Formats: sequence, C-alpha cells, structure tokens
Amino acid sequence: MADAPKQTPQANLLSPIKTERQLDKPGFTFLPRTWEELWNFAKEVAATDFPPKDMRGKPGAILAAWQTGAEIGLPAMASLQSIALVNGRPTVHSKGYWAIIVSHPMCEWATEAPQDVALKQGYGECSIKRRGNPHVFTRRFTMDEARTARLLEKDNWKFYPGDMLVNRARHRCGDAAIPEACQGVLPSDIAIDLEPEPEPRRALSRPQPLEETDEGTPGETDQTSQPEREESEGTGQSSGAPEKSGRDSAIEAIGEFTKDNFPDPTWLNPRIKDLSGDDKLAITSAYNLKKKELGL
Repeated sequence: MADAPKQTPQANLLSPIKTERQLDKPGFTFLPRTWEELWNFAKEVAATDFPPKDMRGKPGAILAAWQTGAEIGLPAMASLQSIALVNGRPTVHSKGYWAIIVSHPMCEWATEAPQDVALKQGYGECSIKRRGNPHVFTRRFTMDEARTARLLEKDNWKFYPGDMLVNRARHRCGDAAIPEACQGVLPSDIAIDLEPEPEPRRALSRPQPLEETDEGTPGETDQTSQPEREESEGTGQSSGAPEKSGRDSAIEAIGEFTKDNFPDPTWLNPRIKDLSGDDKLAITSAYNLKKKELGL
C-alpha cells in the first residue's frame, strides 16, 4: 500500500513568502531606477537629521543638491554636505571646490602660496597647469583688492584673512584654467561676500478700462483702453526690442559652433566673468552639451 502524501503544515501555507530586494551594486550605494524610488529616497533622507537644517523636510531641495553635485562630480550624500544656497546662489564648500579642480582630468598640476605666506606678502597666488595647454595659469588676489571691495569689514576676512586670500586666488585661477570643472557653481566663501539676490518682482496687473456711468463716458473708456489695444495689435512687444543679456548672447553663440570652429574652454572666461552663478551654470552647461553633441 502506497504511503499517504505528507501534509504541508498549515502554518507554512499561511506564512507570506519573503523576498529580498537585491542592490544594484554591492555596498550601501542606492541607485534609484524610477522617479518614484528617487523621490521616496529623498523624502526618507529629508525626514532625518542628516541633511543640513535648511534642507530638512524639503525633499525637493535635497534633489536639487544631488543634481547640482552630480553635475560637478560629487556623490549624492556628499553633495548634502558640500552644496548649499548662499545669498540665493548654489555654492560648493570651498574645500570641495578645490578638490574638484585638482582632481579634474584637465588639471595636470596645481600650486599655491599657503595662508601664512599669502598674509605676509599681501596676496594669495595660485597656479594651475591645464593638460594640453603649454601655458600655466597664474592668478592673484591682493589685500588691496579686498580693501577696495570692502571685504575686510566682513567677519570671515577679519578672522581668517590668509585663508580668504588663498580661496580667492584659487577661485580666480580655477575658473580661468578649468571653467568646466564647477560649471559656474561658486565656492561658498566667495558667494558669502556677494550681495543677496533681490526678491523677484511681482508682475503688475494691467489697468482695466473705466466702466461707463449712467450718463456715459465713452471718451474716458476709449482713452484708458488705448494702450491695451496698441499692445494687442502688432507683435505684442514694446517698440524697442530689449537687448540680449550676456547669458542669452553666449548661449546663442554656442549653438552656432561647429566641429571646425568649436573654441577652447578659455573662450568662456570673459563671457561668464561678471555673471551670476545661475547664468554661469547655464552657459557652461550649454557649452558642454554642445561639445557632447559634436562628439568632441
């Protein structure tokens, strides 16, 4: 007589089957594969005490920090400690800025005067050799320049003048030699000396035409609505076309480059020198994207 089939214990039938989710790569690195995973990850981090105070409870700010860091070569979690808004501008910690410059593939070597020497000689000095360029980039930032710009009145210059001279020289030289490294993201010690960006102006509502009274005031109504009619007729723009900004002009010029006339990155220097951090980032990003499109 055949043996009766063994009965599966009832507990095993009711127990849920547990599956383990495999990591995309060994270690603790989390690589989201969907937008939902990325957003949920940002929300989980935002709910902890790990990010800086101004990012806690703000998953959108954390995503912005991750994206900014990724564009200049920083890992996600390191970006939370190095990327911050200073005076309304995205910045990277000054030590992080220098690390990005010296580790960039285009940096062959870099030298600088230490803080005590800079303070003694009255200026910070930094030199960077760009790979493939026979000329060495050397830039200085002097105490006289700091005095003229009224930087010596600020606490960071009062307590750490030598460090500030070095950081200024680093930034000036790094942006000249390897502008694509940080893509316009400023070091925090530079951004803190800038004026805060103004609050955006609210758009003014267009005046409404006067309503007719019982006696009728067609003349007043026509006069009030005349500007609106003039704008609605034609192109809708003012009589004088606004001049293009430095940002728009540079991006338009980049769009017209070809493989035959694509410029060296030093072409960026005079065009981003006096622009805001956001404009610098937009121009250098357009430059890098065009370079990639051309296969250079």
